[in-house]
Amino acid sequence: MNILIVHGKDIDRNIEDLTKEAKELGHNVTLVSAVDLSGYVSDKGPVFYASGTELDKQNLVFLRGLGRGTCERITKRIGVLTHLELSGAKVINPVEPLLNGRNKFLTMCNLARASIPVPPTLMTESALQAYKAAKMMKQVVYKPIIGSMGYGSMKFEDPDLAYNAFQSLEMMGRPIMVQKYIPSACKDTRVFVIGKRVVAAMAREAPPGKWKSNVSQGGKTSPATPTNELTELAVKATETLGLEYSGVDVAEVSNQGYCVLEVNASPSWQALKQTTSVNIARELLLHALQKC
Repeated sequence: MNILIVHGKDIDRNIEDLTKEAKELGHNVTLVSAVDLSGYVSDKGPVFYASGTELDKQNLVFLRGLGRGTCERITKRIGVLTHLELSGAKVINPVEPLLNGRNKFLTMCNLARASIPVPPTLMTESALQAYKAAKMMKQVVYKPIIGSMGYGSMKFEDPDLAYNAFQSLEMMGRPIMVQKYIPSACKDTRVFVIGKRVVAAMAREAPPGKWKSNVSQGGKTSPATPTNELTELAVKATETLGLEYSGVDVAEVSNQGYCVLEVNASPSWQALKQTTSVNIARELLLHALQKC
């Protein structure tokens, strides 16, 4: 089977894992940056190119990243990847669900619509509107609308200090996503869902005096066995977003059950692999092959 792995700027260890597992199972693997992927439309059928070289028919495509670029360049990449889907290739995660999953605000919207608990969240381009939300929520977190590993997120306890940051963001033309801070989020659970099952989970805890539990921010991990309620919540969140696999971050709110903080549509599994010894890449590949 021909397998295409589309990545952003760099080839990371997750992509290396997928490539290794696919080759060990006897499949042909091609890696291409989304920047270097091209599509051709004619009455003779679709043709695709990786760095100018024509590709054989691709049966399975792992979409791991779109890379950075202008709105037009990202639109081009979305168009070519959608063309791959229309040509009959199985794309995982699918293009539209992945785009919705990368948009943190749309993620919150879709989860809330499915009655999945999420933190109160405001999306705006107005520093004043964000300031009013910060005063109402008391403690807030600013999150980039697209981002991962906790980079760029800021916590504020003083709404006036938050306002200064919001003003700077407004002046730069950046959208402002403000979320109510959940104190228990410094200890959360990353649940890795493939299909309709949880294949691994780990507890994450922020370093002393810090609030970000991300491993990239120094968070400590330990194996976790999710409860039935947590398993059902993570699977439902993944299905709600139309994803084949995801990394669901969940915090337990005192006397209120669970709250979904984020759903990562292109999650890394390196820390999870080291913490649980589960071969995530193999599990993901076997699931994807069943879909072709």
